[in-house]
Amino acid sequence: MNNIQKYIFLKKFYLAVFILLILLYLNCYIEVIDKYCSINNNQTNVYIVGEQSRQARMWLNCSSKDLTKGRNGKLNAIVINGSDIYFAGYEDSVAKVWKNEKSTYLKTDNNYYSEASAIFINGNDVYVTGYEGTEAKLWKNGMDIKLEGVIQGYGLQSYSRALFVKDTNIFVVGNIENKATLWKNGKLLNLTNGLINTYATSILVKDTSVYIAINDSKNAKIWINGVTTLLETELQNDSNYIGESSYVNSLFIKGNDLYAVGYIYFGKPSKNVATIWKNGKGALLSNFDRSSVANSIYVIDDDVYVVGYKNYYGVAFAIGGSLNAATVWKNGKEIALFDAFSNAKSIFVTNK
Repeated sequence: MNNIQKYIFLKKFYLAVFILLILLYLNCYIEVIDKYCSINNNQTNVYIVGEQSRQARMWLNCSSKDLTKGRNGKLNAIVINGSDIYFAGYEDSVAKVWKNEKSTYLKTDNNYYSEASAIFINGNDVYVTGYEGTEAKLWKNGMDIKLEGVIQGYGLQSYSRALFVKDTNIFVVGNIENKATLWKNGKLLNLTNGLINTYATSILVKDTSVYIAINDSKNAKIWINGVTTLLETELQNDSNYIGESSYVNSLFIKGNDLYAVGYIYFGKPSKNVATIWKNGKGALLSNFDRSSVANSIYVIDDDVYVVGYKNYYGVAFAIGGSLNAATVWKNGKEIALFDAFSNAKSIFVTNK
């Protein structure tokens, strides 16, 4: 064996050893995620959607299904209307809607990545919002509806993240550049002045009141008919655990109570901690052992369900990313931790 052959042999040998060590490291680390599911489905069905290993995933109570059959995808939203179950997300970089697990692509130019963020059913009409490239989008029954102020390809970035339909009015929220925005029937209303980066993530309409979740670089806020209120961040009596910033992902109204979920960032532990707010007062859903985020909430009868994820550090060193595990909380207590590389984005609960 000459020197060149020895060099090639040693290079391959050390590469194989390096890969083996990474695989062993990942295997040991993933085993730390002690997945379990204790969702009691005697009286309810708990539907959860999101992604796992870059595939669109639906969990029904403690069982799961890949809706994209191994192809890249993600589910961002679920809504149930009568006996029909609708999902919104994407497959292979194209915005898509599923009805009872049968999928339909939304109308796009096919020149840009597109994604459906939210879905709403009103009578026989299916409304979906999301984005294509850097253009906020609204679809009605699969066809594109123009949103004022949105321009594709001119360096103007806009995204729509949530919608609500009441009577004949269609409400969509998101952002254009650094301004949080509301579109009502396609007409634009800027919710912020653009001096700092802000965007809207959720909207609800009850009677004559419009509720919108807004985030900037530091504060989570609720906008109600033009009046903005900060969500509480200083939840701990210990001065070492004072929230430095907050983020709200989703809203839910039950009776006279307004719920919000997201996270609070605590500087000293350097962790995001999944948080639920009820009428502006916050409570942590997780501890400071690892970062966590709450993405969606559903309240049925006296039970409050929240979904999101918990983050497992260390694996980023090996694979250049982070390892999340989809998580479910019920009435403030964790009741399920799903597989590695998963994220729960939305939840819908029905009585049996």
